[in-house]
Amino acid sequence: MKRHAISAALAGLMTTAAAHADSMPGSALLMMDDDLNATVTYQEFADEMTEMFGLMDADKSGQLEFGEVESFMSRPIFDGADANRNGRISRQEYTNQTRADFEAADKDGNGALN
Repeated sequence: MKRHAISAALAGLMTTAAAHADSMPGSALLMMDDDLNATVTYQEFADEMTEMFGLMDADKSGQLEFGEVESFMSRPIFDGADANRNGRISRQEYTNQTRADFEAADKDGNGALN
């Protein structure tokens, strides 16, 4: 329950961070570090971001509409993740964006953020 409360509280931060993972505060990264080894692997990042998608998808449609995220996600970030430009971010588009963001943030290419 505590993990879900933390996840809900960080939903906005992490969603924005999904688009800008390289600027994510260290404290948010630490909360994603499931094995407490001071690094966040792609799998840890992806697991957390998948949970975030579920929390943001208020109508449980499997897609994010701007109205569901507008209180913490800017229109340009939303539109950037909406690859097919249909006005919704599908789970696959979200996964693709989080993968690209993680890779961009992994400056040394070691597969981890620290």
